[in-house]
Amino acid sequence: MAKKILFLDGDLLNLRYCWPCAKDKVHAGILSEENAARLKAMALCQIAVNRTLVQFCFPVACHKLQSFASSHDFAPWALGTVMDFWRHYHNGKGDCAVRPAIIQKAQEQAVLVACDKKILAAFNTYGLELGVNDEVLLHRRVIVEKK
Repeated sequence: MAKKILFLDGDLLNLRYCWPCAKDKVHAGILSEENAARLKAMALCQIAVNRTLVQFCFPVACHKLQSFASSHDFAPWALGTVMDFWRHYHNGKGDCAVRPAIIQKAQEQAVLVACDKKILAAFNTYGLELGVNDEVLLHRRVIVEKK
């Protein structure tokens, strides 16, 4: 289980939104197993986030974040900027979209959520403290943050 976060910053939140795409990148040969393991350790707060590695492994998302920040005169890695970008401007489709959901049943990592008028299985990969009726945000069925 993930360590509790004492301080959530923009770098960590950005990685946590990017991380659910890592498995597909490994399968496509775009991301090495070694870098995927390092990213996972960072996302689970086992080691410090290395922004350079995150930018290397997720160049499109990081470029879009930086472009969004620049166009609004925001600091690109500030927590508020990262939240605003992923919540409102990420523009993913299907599973890649960031979606609001409401917790229906919460266990350690397996969670049921109401999302888009459906009940879906989701994953509490980051070990967030969740309860029934909590509002959360999903990216690729991973619960990234509570609203």
